[in-house]
Amino acid sequence: KARKRLAFEEMLRLQLQAQAKKASWQKKKLTHRLIIDQEKFLSLINNLPFKLTNSQKLVLKEIIADLGGEKPMNRLLQGEVGSGKTVVAALIMYLSYLNGFKSILMAPTEILVEQHYQTLKSVFAATAVKIGRVTKSIKEDGDILVGTHALLFRRLDNVALLVIDEQHRFGVKQRSLLLEKEPTPHALSMTATPI
Repeated sequence: KARKRLAFEEMLRLQLQAQAKKASWQKKKLTHRLIIDQEKFLSLINNLPFKLTNSQKLVLKEIIADLGGEKPMNRLLQGEVGSGKTVVAALIMYLSYLNGFKSILMAPTEILVEQHYQTLKSVFAATAVKIGRVTKSIKEDGDILVGTHALLFRRLDNVALLVIDEQHRFGVKQRSLLLEKEPTPHALSMTATPI
C-alpha cells in the first residue's frame, strides 16, 4: 500500500507540474495572430509537386486555427520519417511570411539544416520568400532562418513562429531560450520519435 501511495503521489506531482506549466504558457503575452491569405496560401499548396494527404490537411487546419487564436500555439507534430512534417512546417512558415513576420526552423545537425534548407528553397522557388541558414560557419539572413543551436546566440526580431525539428535532441533550457521572447512566438515541435 505504501509503494502504491508513493507512486500515486509522484504521478500526481508530475501532472500538477505539467498543468502549472501549461497555465503559465497560456498566460503569456498574446503572440502574433496570423491571418490566412486564402488566395496566396492555396496557390502555394496547388504549386506543390504532390497533393497533401488527408492527415496533412487535417493538421494544417488545426494549426491554422491555433495561429489565429488568442494564445500562443505550442504543438507537437509527430510522424514517421518522410511523412511530410517539413512541408506542413513550410506552409505555416509561409503563413507567417504573408503576415509580415519571420520564422525559425531549428535542427540539431548541420546536415539536417542543409536538408531543410534545400527542401524550403524548392517549396518556395516560385515565391519571394528568402531562406537563410545559421550555423557555426554560416550566418545568413532571410524571412525564414534554418539553423542549428547557433540560432540561440543570434539576435532575432519579429519572429512569429518557431519550429523545432527533432526537439528531443535539444535541452529544455536551449528550447526555452527561444520561447521566452516577448511577444511569445508560436511553437511547433516536430519528431519522428514516439515521446
